[in-house]
Amino acid sequence: AAADIGTLNSWSITFNGEKAVTANLAIPDNNTTGVTSTQSYTQTGTVASVKVRVNITHTYKGDLEVALIAPDNTTVLLHNRTGSSTDNVNTEFPDLTASAQSLSVFTGKAINGAWKFRVRDLAAADTGTLVSWTLSLTAQ
Repeated sequence: AAADIGTLNSWSITFNGEKAVTANLAIPDNNTTGVTSTQSYTQTGTVASVKVRVNITHTYKGDLEVALIAPDNTTVLLHNRTGSSTDNVNTEFPDLTASAQSLSVFTGKAINGAWKFRVRDLAAADTGTLVSWTLSLTAQ
């Protein structure tokens, strides 16, 4: 509008790296190793925030332990054997579902490197698939 003036004192751009993986990995039943899918980031800088979208099909999600692992091996449990006989883990952490452990642990960690997503089925009888996962990193 007319009559007003101002000054742009500064500006910045923030890296918002989002990568998706369609893994389609069978989750071994009652197996402490589970399955791991990896995404590599080459960007420098440190993490300000993290979001993880997951699509896991499984007939008893209470069997599952789901974790995100940073390049320095810092591990955060997203889902820790909750939901009993309900099917599937299809959500976004932390926006739609609170993670079992706080994602703020990753704040200040290096973005650069291999980020891993691990799913373990820790009980017998039910099986499933890690269909896909998306990691969104916002830089400081």
